[in-house]
Amino acid sequence: MHSPIPPHDYALTNRQRRNLSTAVEFLRRGQPVLVHSAEASATILACETIRHDMLARLQSHAPEDTVLAISGHRGAAVGLPRSGRDIIRIAYPEGLNAQIITSLIDPSADASPGLVLPKLRVLPSHPLDQACIALTKQAGLLPAIILTPASPPLPEPIPAIAASDVFPDHDCAPLIKRKNVPVTIPGVGPARTIVFRAFGGGEEHLAIVIGRIDTGQSILTRMHSECFTGDLLGSLRCDCGEQLRGAVAEIARHGQGVLLYLAQEGRGIGLTNKLRAYRLQDRGFDTIDANLQLGYEEDERSYIPAAQILGLMGVTSIRLMTNNPKKVDAVRRFGIDVTERVPHIFPSNRHNGAYLQTKASRSGHLF
Repeated sequence: MHSPIPPHDYALTNRQRRNLSTAVEFLRRGQPVLVHSAEASATILACETIRHDMLARLQSHAPEDTVLAISGHRGAAVGLPRSGRDIIRIAYPEGLNAQIITSLIDPSADASPGLVLPKLRVLPSHPLDQACIALTKQAGLLPAIILTPASPPLPEPIPAIAASDVFPDHDCAPLIKRKNVPVTIPGVGPARTIVFRAFGGGEEHLAIVIGRIDTGQSILTRMHSECFTGDLLGSLRCDCGEQLRGAVAEIARHGQGVLLYLAQEGRGIGLTNKLRAYRLQDRGFDTIDANLQLGYEEDERSYIPAAQILGLMGVTSIRLMTNNPKKVDAVRRFGIDVTERVPHIFPSNRHNGAYLQTKASRSGHLF
């Protein structure tokens, strides 16, 4: 078994998390952010929230150095040669406007009739590009930016963030603090909800503890990524709602266990982008290709928070309710002993049959 995640040594500091939070908020508002490393720096704008006054200022200051950068998946979707690259830089197209940007980065948008994308010229990418694209993902935005290596004169200061603070080493974990809230679940009985939040801010994850767990045993556990449409609205196009309710019922029947409700909507791409993916699925793409068309990986989730939450609760051994062997491998990597994979299967319906088949044939789920 791998060693548990060090709880403090590799976490971002409060200052680093404040910088990250500020940078994310600026990008969401269509404002520029400076990303820097020891070797280079770049001023970036998120394409999805572009403010054209700011774009004009950026581009007029250094027109020959201004470029677009999109993920390799999105580049491949619009016919650009990927050659194994994670990020593709594109020479700034002549006549770039909002319609062209939208058509280039968002396949779920309705393109204007007769709109033709300009000829795109691929440029060599730069190591800094990965941090810049990762920052847009952390902001819940499509992975596409306009970038200039220059620092243009702007009317007010802009936030600066180190590239290493955007996506730290994948084996690191945020610090977590928690609040313990007793609740009663109708049909289940007394339970505890423990709220976990990354130190310095970030999404909240929940641990719902049913019964009095004995950490000396292997605990029945479900790691459930939130799904607004399935969990709350009862959508039939996935099996998430059934899996959530089924997990609570099975843990209650068993008498003790933990449900981790993880803030990782849409396999980590966020609710807005999941709804974009739904539009693409309605046009014939499967659940994986829809994510790739948007420029994301097929699964953007991290199970580091889940592993650390279990560790902070004193749970080191679990029986994991899942059909996804990758979840088993992921939490084992981070120090949790999975003694058994407990199948968690529910009947398909006419709306989610193809979705479940894709999960089986392309993502390795076991049904």
